[in-house]
Amino acid sequence: MRKLLITLITGSALLLLPNLAWAQQGTITGTITDQETGASLPGATVQILEEGMGAATNAEGSFRITGVPVGEYTVEASFVGYNARQRTVTVSEGETATVNFQLQPQTQELGEVVVTGQGSAIQTKRLPTSATTVSAEEVASVSTGRIDQALQSQLKSTQIRLNSGQPGTTSLIKNRGPVSATGVTTPVIYVDGVRVDNQSTGSNEFISTGGARSSSIADIPLENIERVEFLSGGAATTIYGSDAANGVLQIFTKDGAGTPDQLNFETRIGAEYGTKDFLKYDRTGDLIFQDPALVHSYKLSGNGSTEGGYHYSFSGKMFENNTTRLGADDNIRYDVNATLGANPLQNLDVTMSANYVHNNYGRALNANTSFSQFGNLEGAQLFQNEQGNPVVIDSLSRDLYAGVKDSLRNSVRLYNNRTNIDRLVGSSQLRYNPIESISMKFTAGLDFRQAQNKEIVTNQFLRSVGSGSSSSSLADFNRTFLGLTLSANVSHTYEWRFLSLQSNLGGDVFRDESRIARLDADGVPDGSQTVESGSQSTASDDLSTVAQRGAYLKENIGFGDRFFIDLGLRVDENSAFGDDTEPQWYPAVGFAYTVTDEPFLEDVLPSDIISSLKLRGSYGETGNFPEPFSRDRLLSVNAFLGQTSYTFDTPGEPTLGPERVKTYEAGADLSLFNGRANFQITRYDETTEDALFEAPFAPSTAQADQVRNIGEVSNKGWEFAGQFSLLQTPDYSLSVNASLNTNTNEVVDNGQASKFNNGGFLFLGTFVDEGQPIGYLEGDKPFFNPETGRLDSVQTDAVLGNPNPDKFGSLGLTARYQGLTLRATADYQTGAQGVNTNEVLRFFKAFQGINALDEGRFPNPNNEQFPPAVVQAVSDPSISFTTLAGVFVEDTDYLKVRNIALDYQIPDGILPSTVRSVRLGASVRNPFNFTTSNFDPEVNGSENAQGTVAGAFGFGTISPPRQYTFTLNVGF
Repeated sequence: MRKLLITLITGSALLLLPNLAWAQQGTITGTITDQETGASLPGATVQILEEGMGAATNAEGSFRITGVPVGEYTVEASFVGYNARQRTVTVSEGETATVNFQLQPQTQELGEVVVTGQGSAIQTKRLPTSATTVSAEEVASVSTGRIDQALQSQLKSTQIRLNSGQPGTTSLIKNRGPVSATGVTTPVIYVDGVRVDNQSTGSNEFISTGGARSSSIADIPLENIERVEFLSGGAATTIYGSDAANGVLQIFTKDGAGTPDQLNFETRIGAEYGTKDFLKYDRTGDLIFQDPALVHSYKLSGNGSTEGGYHYSFSGKMFENNTTRLGADDNIRYDVNATLGANPLQNLDVTMSANYVHNNYGRALNANTSFSQFGNLEGAQLFQNEQGNPVVIDSLSRDLYAGVKDSLRNSVRLYNNRTNIDRLVGSSQLRYNPIESISMKFTAGLDFRQAQNKEIVTNQFLRSVGSGSSSSSLADFNRTFLGLTLSANVSHTYEWRFLSLQSNLGGDVFRDESRIARLDADGVPDGSQTVESGSQSTASDDLSTVAQRGAYLKENIGFGDRFFIDLGLRVDENSAFGDDTEPQWYPAVGFAYTVTDEPFLEDVLPSDIISSLKLRGSYGETGNFPEPFSRDRLLSVNAFLGQTSYTFDTPGEPTLGPERVKTYEAGADLSLFNGRANFQITRYDETTEDALFEAPFAPSTAQADQVRNIGEVSNKGWEFAGQFSLLQTPDYSLSVNASLNTNTNEVVDNGQASKFNNGGFLFLGTFVDEGQPIGYLEGDKPFFNPETGRLDSVQTDAVLGNPNPDKFGSLGLTARYQGLTLRATADYQTGAQGVNTNEVLRFFKAFQGINALDEGRFPNPNNEQFPPAVVQAVSDPSISFTTLAGVFVEDTDYLKVRNIALDYQIPDGILPSTVRSVRLGASVRNPFNFTTSNFDPEVNGSENAQGTVAGAFGFGTISPPRQYTFTLNVGF
């Protein structure tokens, strides 16, 4: 009886507690708007600093925080690109306190909070390096399913170029010049704290379609993004260790914390057209493109939170592109994202997210194969006219062309090369604040990616292209990647009078496993989908495992909230290092000084003119680790006459270690006229020591090439960025931004090794040598007589150009009139050269008497049908296209408009009560191209054995297509 009585009393008390608690609580509501325009700021964050409670504003800029205990609190409102503001609010029992915030725009973002540069959240004013943040709105304004396309022109210090207009193909991402001669230029990429597979090239990645390879960046989850952060340079990426010399890109998805329940439906529909700007012949586009191609997508997303501390976010999207390139079958993609979080304890938050992507697409052949219709046509494929004379496609009569068109298009359709990808990125994060000054975070996650690429070459296809071979074939390539991430971080903040400390201690473990299996069969009957039906089959496989563990310590010391010293140290061990390689230590030191926060300058510097001035400087080290197994002495095992044979393979290097990139940088951030004009300037000096060169040994040693830490590479340059608010009123605004980046790249020391080739063709390649930029173009350089136009002399092994631009940057514009917003982005480069490989093929047609050459290619003082140098080459067997290699090198300056988007938000007053918002949009991607070259300078990829993209050879690859889309977005 006594136990029963205690139970009843306890139960009654527990039932009453919620009512008692409710009676001692109140509510805080309000709005957040732009101080200058009065526009609402949806997605802004509101936090009660003493309680850790918060909310986010809805589409109208309103917020509501319920269940706030009675008392006086400091409430802070913040939004990306605006100065945070705090207000004191008193909450009374059972009442609602209203507080409104007007935030001041600050494009310089000194008050913005990022996490990429420190390991935990930190204000950018405390960082000695610059960080770039791209908002969800900016990402969503680009109609694409790829993260690299979405970020084109939006990362001010990074150049992103697509190597092909076909689905799934790789992109070239460059930041501050090439720091390595053997490694790729892609940054490390994280999704919700999980390091993901970022392989953008790789010689063993998929089946080549004539120079174009697939990319694992193309299917990184893109939906439900909250923001993207990017850090460039070794000084900023020290805590990421031996794989961060090319920068760090972090993708954060929405978790719904502090937001009201919201539901959004979005649909996009449009058309895609092949880009014909760079085609030599008018009829090429008619033959290889099926314009227009239908593009459509459907997306459902939502997010929200409850008073009990639960929060959620989800999105699902279906995308289909019928593809404009004939022969490249439909690109179908499904994206699903889900995030669920809870606060089981007052100071504990657990968040789990999962991102699943299914991507399926087909690809057509490019130029580096005899079967490529595109490459053959642009290389001046010859056809016979009515008189039996050889002519190019544009010279055929209408009747003959109709027959050729049917034949060529039929052969393109018969080629079958299709890729199927399934990818899952999962992340679990636990955040715990035992006391107000200490924050702990633990992340565990995985990136699982399974890709199958199947190519079927049928007898019917071989007959259609006139191949002498009668053996059909099937290639089935499968790659499975599993990446595991474990990381932990403890952050401590401390303030005492004028001193503030932010300390971070962390560690992480990464393990990447890649399994590859390839099956090939010949003599496969038409219609078969398996290798077992072939008359002969072969198999090959590959297994690669890389494990890395590291720990770091970061200390940020502030004096008077205006001068900051930043110290960092990381130690790494990696399984790719040699057995005799010690753990690698990466130090960093820097300072940040906001000069305008000095009290004695308040009366000297007019704040309405000079809003803020921050000086910064830093030194840091990071690295690039070598390819797995490069350290090991290996034998090659092969079959010979039915027996097993052994030959020497890799010589091995037991002391092999990472490339070490040491970076000095200094800069300033200046904001003028209350944030209306903002400037950033950075001078950087990066030196790659112990550079990995796969350089040959002396011939007398009889040793095979071996990757060794023998080189030194220098990258120096300037980074300029400006953002300008030209007009700003409650009804309309106009702002522009621009960036300029310079780079001088040079191999300072080649370790006494001879120059070596790292890509290209036999007649003209890209090389690595002391005193030259990485991947410089080398070949024969002809000199012509200006009076006769004939060849006078030839300089052999001449330096013909540099594929790395010495200047590149981006341009942007945003204009708003009430609910109508216009955005446009573009990027450009100057100072680089590339090889017009298509023109090399057209040169050979001069031997058949076809004048297919680009005008002005060779000097022609007499304006004859064929330039004298070409006539000379036809008649003189000692002159070949190799002798004339330098003629085919062109400047590759360009300005490309990447995206123009128009968005209109229908006024709230005319919407029904059940609808929160309605937005209408229209956009065009890749609308304009302005170039100095006769080929597209963007799609000029060429890879060496390590997968390094030299970016120097234009060769029969289609340009990114032109796409027009219309968008409807409804919020509930």
